[in-house]
Amino acid sequence: MTTLNETLWEVINNLVPLFQDDIDTFLTKEGYIIEEDKGKWNDAVKLIKEAYRNSFSSDAGAIEYVKKALNELAGISPKKPLPPEMKTRFEEIKTYLSSVLPKEISSTQ
Repeated sequence: MTTLNETLWEVINNLVPLFQDDIDTFLTKEGYIIEEDKGKWNDAVKLIKEAYRNSFSSDAGAIEYVKKALNELAGISPKKPLPPEMKTRFEEIKTYLSSVLPKEISSTQ
C-alpha cells in the first residue's frame, strides 16, 4: 500500500507535468480551456504541493489540501471535449487524489 506522501509525490512528479504540458502547449491555445480554468489548475497544483509538504507532519492537514485541490479541479469545465489522452491524464490526477481520501469522504466527491 502506498503512503499519502508517496501518492502525492507520484501526482506532482509524474502526472501534473504531463497535464501542465497539455495546458501550456495545446488546451489553452486551441480554446479547450480558458484562462480562468488555467488559473484553477494552477491553484490546484499549488494545493497539491502544499498537501505533499504537509503529508510529512499531518495526514489530516494534507487531506484538507487534497480536498481543496479536488474542488478546484472539479471547477474546471472545458469548453470543448478534451482529446481522449488528455482527458485520461486529467481524470487520472483526480483518481489519484481521491484515492488518498478516507473512504466515506471519497464516495461523496
